Amino acid sequence: MIVYGGFLYIVGSTTGNVMRGKEIITDALIGLFLAIGSYALLKTVNPQAATLQPVPIQFVKREEIPSISQDSFKATIAKASGEFKSAMG
Repeated sequence: MIVYGGFLYIVGSTTGNVMRGKEIITDALIGLFLAIGSYALLKTVNPQAATLQPVPIQFVKREEIPSISQDSFKATIAKASGEFKSAMG
């Protein structure tokens, strides 16, 4: 943003572009100082909070699902639909 603001400041032929370039440079410097200041404060208060730690990844074991026959599947669906109809009443 500092480079972009400098570009607008140098190339800007109108007063509006020159002022906008100055504003962008000022805002970018304020943001830079805030970022460096917050990092310095964090590093002073708790140095471990300023370092990145790897995220532990837990892998899930793969289990095979036993296959069922098509007849067994149809019977289970028929039973479930019968129980649903009786519950709805």
